Amino acid sequence: MDSSKESIVIEQLKGLEPLVPAYDYEGLTLPSRLTVNAHFGSHEHPRDLDETRAILDPHDIIVFENFGSDARTSDLIQKLSRGNYAAREKMLRQIQLRGGNKAWTEQQLTTMKAFYNIRKPLLVIDPERGHPIAEKVHKLFDIPNRFSLNFSRAVEEHKVKIVGLAEANLERENYLITSFCDQVRTQVETNPKLSAKQERDGISVLLFDFGLAHSGLYYGIQEVARRNQSEINTSVYFSPNAEVIDYIVQAMGRYVYGFKVDDLMVAKSMVSKVIINNAVSKEDETNSPVLTAAFNQTTQQVEDLDLQQLEELYSRINPIG
Repeated sequence: MDSSKESIVIEQLKGLEPLVPAYDYEGLTLPSRLTVNAHFGSHEHPRDLDETRAILDPHDIIVFENFGSDARTSDLIQKLSRGNYAAREKMLRQIQLRGGNKAWTEQQLTTMKAFYNIRKPLLVIDPERGHPIAEKVHKLFDIPNRFSLNFSRAVEEHKVKIVGLAEANLERENYLITSFCDQVRTQVETNPKLSAKQERDGISVLLFDFGLAHSGLYYGIQEVARRNQSEINTSVYFSPNAEVIDYIVQAMGRYVYGFKVDDLMVAKSMVSKVIINNAVSKEDETNSPVLTAAFNQTTQQVEDLDLQQLEELYSRINPIG
């Protein structure tokens, strides 16, 4: 599948000319002599413990997303990194009790085991539970996918949801980059070991396991460095396990770069959702390999269709009315 036709996210991560995300850069600064490595991938592709530690170990500061967590969770993660076994067991129990997608749960368990006793700053840069941005995104994702039998009306209704998600994601991205700059700078300024290492050798920061919808963060960091003439090196790792992403994520990624969410992308998203709803059982909704296969199949099925062809296909399937 040639996903570069529609996905600005994938185009950027594959090294084509980077665009500047539409963030508010006012007042953002970063320390010099910084290397920022970005690791983008699927949240639902399990790795073993050795592989995860191999990704984490070369870096001085590890930054990750933990959307809608709270201060207690952040405190547990810091205790975990210092080798507190009680915190480790509590965190693992919390992940298991949360349930949901089996592959996501397995990946989270492996990540938290890798964080145990790593003795490095672990920075959560997401808004906490109860923050207006977190509440807005959660509400939008919780809206059920019910589509009108009328194709044009269904496209307009789905577009409202997608544009709403894209706008909320841009708010979250602004929060992420501000939080990243503030927290990294604070670590370097207040941690004597990091401060000394920065002066001597420079320090390395890892953006760990961010979803593809947040690729703009990587380019935003480059833009902060450019505006401040900071000495920052950057590199990106694009996980092959995240090659297929749905059209909602693509729309969110495009919006960050100032691209319109057009009717064609909305229609592809909608038709894909209907096909998946019809093909995947309730039992398989938490089974990542089954969902990934469904996304692969449906994305390929609608990728090259125009609006008229999508409408014809939509009329032959059974949307949720």
